[in-house]
Amino acid sequence: MAQESKIFWLAAVLGLLAAGLVAPHRGTAADLAVVVGAGLSLLNYAWLRRGVAAILHLAADGEATASVRGGAMRFALRLGLLLGCLCAIFISHLLPMIWVVAGLFAVPAATLMVAVAELVRLARHA
Repeated sequence: MAQESKIFWLAAVLGLLAAGLVAPHRGTAADLAVVVGAGLSLLNYAWLRRGVAAILHLAADGEATASVRGGAMRFALRLGLLLGCLCAIFISHLLPMIWVVAGLFAVPAATLMVAVAELVRLARHA
């Protein structure tokens, strides 16, 4: 299984696990906020992975620079869309923002866990 796929599924599991741990102590709003944050994190990761792959593919094939610029523009628009979602959540006060931010750490936590697991695996075989 590719490392990117491991990161994606581990992040999904971590987000749901964190939501399950938060719910009994902080209530449904915090639970939903963690799920929304983890969902945004997963969406961002999927778009990032696809965008980088498209840009690298275009650059490797020697495509016109306009195509590469279009890929870079979509790459930047992804950040604007996610920032807009976070601003809407913050301004509307529908969800506790601190728990949304906590959910956003699902992908970085999964990335760190996969990296450490890979280092441990490599150290055992060295």
